[in-house]
Amino acid sequence: GLASTMRALAVPVQCDRNDLLDTAGTGGGRTTFNVSTTAALIAAGAGCAVAKHGNRSATGLSGSADVLEALGARIDLNAGAVARCIAQVG
Repeated sequence: GLASTMRALAVPVQCDRNDLLDTAGTGGGRTTFNVSTTAALIAAGAGCAVAKHGNRSATGLSGSADVLEALGARIDLNAGAVARCIAQVG
């Protein structure tokens, strides 16, 4: 089904951490607020290791990728670079 196809096509990120947090939203309407990225930033500020994933908005004002890019984050990293970021910063 869809889930197994997505797992088969996903690019894995190898890291040695087992304490990573991810937040994900389901998308929303045109007037919704991006809660999942805000929650990830708050968790990181509180000391949690966060490996946020997401995409550009399809229906709302902003997706996770849109918000993180607007804040200056590079969103075009390959799996190796992402793994290095996780190892160095969390």
